Amino acid sequence: MRNITTYNGGFVQEMFMNFTSDSAYRNSTACVRVRYYDESHSSEWEVYLNDLPNDDHGREVTINWKSYDIKNNGTFWTDSNGLEMQKRILNYRPDFNLSSRFNVTTNYYPINSAISIIDPKSSFKLTVLNDRSQGGSSLEDGEIELMQNRRIFKDDNKGVVEPMNETD
Repeated sequence: MRNITTYNGGFVQEMFMNFTSDSAYRNSTACVRVRYYDESHSSEWEVYLNDLPNDDHGREVTINWKSYDIKNNGTFWTDSNGLEMQKRILNYRPDFNLSSRFNVTTNYYPINSAISIIDPKSSFKLTVLNDRSQGGSSLEDGEIELMQNRRIFKDDNKGVVEPMNETD
């Protein structure tokens, strides 16, 4: 279920979206607040999530931005510890031949302050600036994905030797 409320002010428009899904386990809710300023080419997004259910089913919650005007050809940029933007190419590493059957996890990177996609022909650009470190990628042309929360109840055998049971 989704409720959308909009507000129009003198120089800002705001949209508040409330998403609720009833499951057999419990209600889970996510809220998104979007602000558009008249004199700016940017928008401000705030995402609020309730905790993920403790029901032995792993979940990953992502926010996805999609632009139908941008064809970034599998190339995107992520910040490098907040210093400079690092060029990333899907399924490619400059130092070695990459062979992986895990397309999503292979192409996820830490995003400390920004992730960006650019259309080389039109120079259209989409940049998402985040206020906390998150994982992110651009798995499809014109799309940016940021991980909001993740809860996995079984060890993935990748060396940590414990499940990722984040409760906050």
